Amino acid sequence: MKIDGEVANLALEIQAIDDGIKTAVSCIDKNLEVLDQCVNCRHQECECAEVTLVVAEGKIEVLEEQSNSQCQMIVRATLRPEPPRHLN
Repeated sequence: MKIDGEVANLALEIQAIDDGIKTAVSCIDKNLEVLDQCVNCRHQECECAEVTLVVAEGKIEVLEEQSNSQCQMIVRATLRPEPPRHLN
């Protein structure tokens, strides 16, 4: 009888351990799903940021070209000799 009681207690302990492991694995699975969703969101954010950066780089390039063109026009304008005012 004593052995039967010990076997029954061991079976209950094993069942409790098994239930605990199943609960822990389920929790880990849920956490991994949440982390996967977070990673996907971050990936999408990075892709959007990359597109924004490419657009910004293009705008900067255009602005630099315009600035260089304006600087060249200013240099040309300042190098042109003006006719003396008394001859007009």
